[in-house]
Amino acid sequence: MPADQPNPRRWPQTRQTTVVRIAHKAVVAAALAAAAAVTQGCGGSGASGTAGLAASSPPPAAAATSSGPVTHTAQVFMPGMKVTVPTGGWTVYEDHPGEFNLASPPGTTAGTNIHFWLDPYASTPHDRPIRTASRTPAALIGWLRSNPDLVVSAPVSQRIAHGIEAARVDLDVSATAPRSDPGCPGPCLAYLVWPRFGFDYGTARGEPIRLYFASLGTGTNTHTLVISIDTPNATTFSAVIPAAGKIIDSVRLPATVSAG
Repeated sequence: MPADQPNPRRWPQTRQTTVVRIAHKAVVAAALAAAAAVTQGCGGSGASGTAGLAASSPPPAAAATSSGPVTHTAQVFMPGMKVTVPTGGWTVYEDHPGEFNLASPPGTTAGTNIHFWLDPYASTPHDRPIRTASRTPAALIGWLRSNPDLVVSAPVSQRIAHGIEAARVDLDVSATAPRSDPGCPGPCLAYLVWPRFGFDYGTARGEPIRLYFASLGTGTNTHTLVISIDTPNATTFSAVIPAAGKIIDSVRLPATVSAG
């Protein structure tokens, strides 16, 4: 299913495995590139090129698309969390106890997802939690940067979600990383996992992401918030970062932090 026709899923449906999601993104990217080439050859518009892809896909849950800002409210993951997107083309793709996930509209940002999670574990390449690794923002960033299979930038301090202090890094998979599943098109691996909810997160080489880490709450109620801007290629990454950054800035967290 093309990324420009998101199919919202709700718990208890099963979360895609990393390899399924990576393979899906590869197919989407190839389909969008092919559509663009056909459109240019025929002298048509970008809209007509993507319309052909949408025809064979299930329609999105909400047919109407607003041309102005829209605020989505999480119903399951951190119930009450509000996220404002620039247009109705940004839709809720997942809202379940382990994740809230927005999917981008068609165009230059197609294939992008913005994921919201709490309290991940560092993961082995085959999605086993590394329970000896701390789950604080600093510890998770340190673990990612020490992983030779990943290329991770130095952390940058930034305030998100109306003033919450966070650290952000950009990440890609190393050219020498293993192909942890034969279904991946190249080097790919999982590096975050949520055993409680039964899913992992990873990417393939050439799918750059931006990760934000923030600490929420105090004492025994402390949680690690992680947000990922997940893109299918470097071109889309550059195109979506300005809008995605504003979306993350818009977040308003509920008074009670809960992963469902």
